Parts: sequence; structure tokens; C-alpha cells
Amino acid sequence: MDKPTPRIDGSMLASFPNRTVRLVGRVESFKPGNTVSLYVPSIDNPSTERFDVTYSPDIKFQQGTWFEIIARVTEDLMVRAIDLYKIEQENVSEKALAGFIKFQHAVPELFYTGEDWL
Repeated sequence: MDKPTPRIDGSMLASFPNRTVRLVGRVESFKPGNTVSLYVPSIDNPSTERFDVTYSPDIKFQQGTWFEIIARVTEDLMVRAIDLYKIEQENVSEKALAGFIKFQHAVPELFYTGEDWL
């Protein structure tokens, strides 16, 4: 990848069109057309915590499970999963996760070098 893949929540989608991002969330439900409803905690905007993610048939989600998803945000702000990593921990601190995502965007120089973040 040319640039790093920042972790985002649903409130940040509009800032990353045509970019690869990371989402840490829990699969809420399956929908028709290889789509899942994903819950990603957010400190600032609870109305954006749930959104749909499409995926290819070779990606295996499990309902109720937490994943870190590498995804592509399309120009029309749809999210398409590229790869995923299952989080093997049952008790994910949603408040800590949401705070980490916000902190990463508030102080990107701690996580990235030079112009990587842009």
C-alpha cells in the first residue's frame, strides 16, 4: 500500500473517499448481497456507529464477533472489505477503542511519519 491505513469510525467515512482504511467493529447481522451490518464505537457521534460493509464470498464473518477490517471507502462512501482479522478477545473495551481512534486522528504525528497521513 502506498499510504498507511488509518483506523476510522463511521463519522469519519466522508474524510476518506477512495482510500483504504481500518475499521474495528462487531458484526451485528448479515444482509442479502454479501453485506454485514457493522457496529463501530464512536465517542462523538453515536448515530454513525452502525453501517453496512460489503464483502466477497471468500471473506468469512461471524455474527457477534469483533474484527479489524481492512476496507476500501468508495467515492459514494460505501465500504468494501478487503481483508479481516478476528479479534480473539470477548470483552472489547468500546470506550477505549473509540478513544484510541479519536486520539489517532487528533495526534497523527505519533502514528505516522511525514506526509503519510495526507
